[in-house]
Amino acid sequence: MTDERSAGVIVRIVRETAALAAAMKIGLVDMSPLPVPSIVRASDAEAIAIINAIGQNFLEKSPEHRMSAQQDVLRGSRLEYQETLGFALARGRELGVPMPTLDTCYRILSVAHP
Repeated sequence: MTDERSAGVIVRIVRETAALAAAMKIGLVDMSPLPVPSIVRASDAEAIAIINAIGQNFLEKSPEHRMSAQQDVLRGSRLEYQETLGFALARGRELGVPMPTLDTCYRILSVAHP
């Protein structure tokens, strides 16, 4: 989250999933760990700065913290991307919400973790 390029990918994923939530009429609020509405409303640079600040906060306050998917990888456990990303992509297709970044991430994971 502290790497600007990675943060840019996170911003795109957040915006795509927020668009899906809007299409499903699901309201979103700014909550930890990601203040989604603020990220969606912000410019690209501001949104990346939000993600970078969250990452920096994790580094300072919880340097050993790992997101659940990373914990799964480190344990050698099965990733649940089909149930999470796959579900979101299917709903996006049904509702006509383009999700190109999420789709690319899903395809990469399906090759790396079949």
